[in-house]
Amino acid sequence: MGEKKRVPITGDEPHYLMISESIRKDGDFNLKNNYEEDRNTKKIIGPVDVENHTVSKDGKLYSIHSIGTSCLVLIGYSIFGITGARINLALLAGIIPFLFYQLGKIFHLSSEEATLIAVFYSVSLPFPMVAGQIFPDLPTGILLIFVFTILLMSETKINFKNNHILYFACAVGCGCLAWLHTKNLPSVMLILFWVLCKKEVDLKSKCIFLGTILVFVFFFLVCNFFGLDRFSVLMAKRILLRHLI
Repeated sequence: MGEKKRVPITGDEPHYLMISESIRKDGDFNLKNNYEEDRNTKKIIGPVDVENHTVSKDGKLYSIHSIGTSCLVLIGYSIFGITGARINLALLAGIIPFLFYQLGKIFHLSSEEATLIAVFYSVSLPFPMVAGQIFPDLPTGILLIFVFTILLMSETKINFKNNHILYFACAVGCGCLAWLHTKNLPSVMLILFWVLCKKEVDLKSKCIFLGTILVFVFFFLVCNFFGLDRFSVLMAKRILLRHLI
C-alpha cells in the first residue's frame, strides 16, 4: 500500500503491471487470480473495473492490452516492484541521446553539433515526461527512432559494411513494435512496403527484412487470433475497437 502511494500509477499502467505480475508469479497470462489477490492486497491497484480491461475465456481472464510493455518491465518489476518497472523504462530512455547523436552524424554534423542536438532533443518534450510512465508510447517512440536511424545508416553506409545485419536489426525493431501495441501494425507494414520497393536494397537484404518481420507478426497474430492459452479472438476484437476506432 505504501509503495502505491509513493509511486502512483494511473490509467492503464496498473493493467500492464498486472500482466507482469501474472508472468512473474504464475508464468501465464491468466489474470483472474491476480486481480482477485490484488483486490485485497492493493499491491498494484486494488479493486478495479476488471471487466473493462479483460476478456473471459473458459473461466479465465486475459488482458486486452498487448504484452510487449509488460515483458519489457518484467525484470525491474520482479526486483523492485512498481518503482523497478519505472526504472526499467527510464534506463531504456537512456539510449535516446545516442540515437539522436547517430542521426546527427548521418546528416554530416560535426561531433560537437551532433552532441548538442542529442542533448537538446533528449531533454525536450515528450521524453522527460514519459520516461517513467508504464505505457507502450515511450518504447514505441524509441523503436521508431531506432528503425529510421538504421534505415538512414543503410542509405549512407556510415562506418558499416554489412547491410544485411542492419536490415535484420531494423526488422527486429519493427517486429517488436507489433508486440507493443496493435496500432503499430500499420506503421510496420508501411516501413516494410517502403523497404521492399526500394531498388537500391539488394534481394538478400529484402528477404532478411521481410522474413524477420513476418516471423514476429505471424506469432503476434497466432497469439491474438488462435489463443494458445494466452489470448483470444475476443481480445483482438476489443483491442482493435478500443485503439483503432
